[in-house]
Amino acid sequence: IRLDETMAKYFRDWNINGQISVKNGNLITAKVTGQEALELSTRLEGHPDNAAPALFGGLTASINEGSVMTQKMPLSPDWIYTLYIPDVEVSTAEARRALPDAYSRQTAVTNSAHAILLAKALADGDLELLKTASVDHIHEPYRKAFIPHFDEVKALAAADTDGVFLISGSGSTCISISLSHLSQTVRDALNAYEEKWHIMETRPAFQGAGYFKEETWHPIF
Repeated sequence: IRLDETMAKYFRDWNINGQISVKNGNLITAKVTGQEALELSTRLEGHPDNAAPALFGGLTASINEGSVMTQKMPLSPDWIYTLYIPDVEVSTAEARRALPDAYSRQTAVTNSAHAILLAKALADGDLELLKTASVDHIHEPYRKAFIPHFDEVKALAAADTDGVFLISGSGSTCISISLSHLSQTVRDALNAYEEKWHIMETRPAFQGAGYFKEETWHPIF
């Protein structure tokens, strides 16, 4: 695999017991465990939020406190995930600066309880619980200002799919989770906005990193 200069340096610096071989900017071999791959990916990106599900598949919960710990969580296969991508770029750094330095105790307690119930709702395919548990007080109230017509689009999508509508990461992409498909009528309405919203329906990859060989999927970890 051809690596750019930065990636090649990371692999060389992070070599684990001689298990990674980089020659002339090419990754020749990388015999690492799933945990080692997670540690390296987290070092490259700064957090495990994206690396863990990419490596192991499905829904994961992770923490990084010196070493990275991740757990796969149960996830109902019934959910429909729809991405809403406006022609607007949101700077992650700017979105982070928009967040307050501190939150009230009540906000912290409420959001923590919601996070626990959210995991339960996603596992069980419980739509009514999901609607309550997905209410966010930590980042959506502050970051939605960066996304044009956010409240309008959220209301349209939630009403049409009878699901929930959330900011994905720092934005500008948003996502709805529902048991129903987004109608063509709403798709057309969103495309009529000045910033144009591109709609993509997707499904989770329950398997993580791997490869096809002879039409069979082989997981790496």
